Amino acid sequence: MDNKKDNKKAEGNAEDFKKQNATKKVVQERTTEDGKKEYMDEVTNTWVSKNELKKLETKRKKDKDVAEKAAKKSAEPKKESKKKNADEEELDPTKYTENRKNWLQGLRDKGVNPYPHKFHRDMTIPRYREIYEPKNIKAGDFTTEKVALTGRIVTIRASGTKLMFIDIQDDTAKIQVFATADKYEGDFEYLNTLKRGDIVGVKGNPGVTNNGELSIRPTSIEALSYCLHQLPKAKEG
Repeated sequence: MDNKKDNKKAEGNAEDFKKQNATKKVVQERTTEDGKKEYMDEVTNTWVSKNELKKLETKRKKDKDVAEKAAKKSAEPKKESKKKNADEEELDPTKYTENRKNWLQGLRDKGVNPYPHKFHRDMTIPRYREIYEPKNIKAGDFTTEKVALTGRIVTIRASGTKLMFIDIQDDTAKIQVFATADKYEGDFEYLNTLKRGDIVGVKGNPGVTNNGELSIRPTSIEALSYCLHQLPKAKEG
């Protein structure tokens, strides 16, 4: 029994030795005429001292780690700043107007007309509420009906890169636009160009969010008129 245990132990030690030395690199070495040892640096194909070889290998490992971290960071999707709109509203009013005008001119320079000729609205926001509030749509559900509304943006806030809440109002009522990237049929990034005070046309499906708020989930949003002047900060609540 003891012999079997000794044999197993010996086999285990041999395996451990193989594993430990499997990744070890064999370094060529030579002895110079004056009795000093030199080692081959395979990267530069030159003979160097043991101390210099260690320095080179340490530096290469450090450079490799830095490069890998940089590559990993660049591969990660950039996060949209949730404070983007808030930061823009911290601008001097004159600068805000200048930026907006420059942005509109940029669209024209690309051959894009920033002001569409017309937008067909199906109903007003008060009428929308009159029709869909009594239907008691279940929270989280949206109908297959298609509706077109217009209104002025009073608040706009993003939740990550795939969800945006926009409140629009006309003269007497307000409705929430519950914009999700998966249901939006155009370029969802376009919504980041919208600002408070802009008048927009919204086409989408009536429904109720998980929080129980009557909303419209857009398949498209079109800017009809742009607010060129900075509005007072929106009050919470």
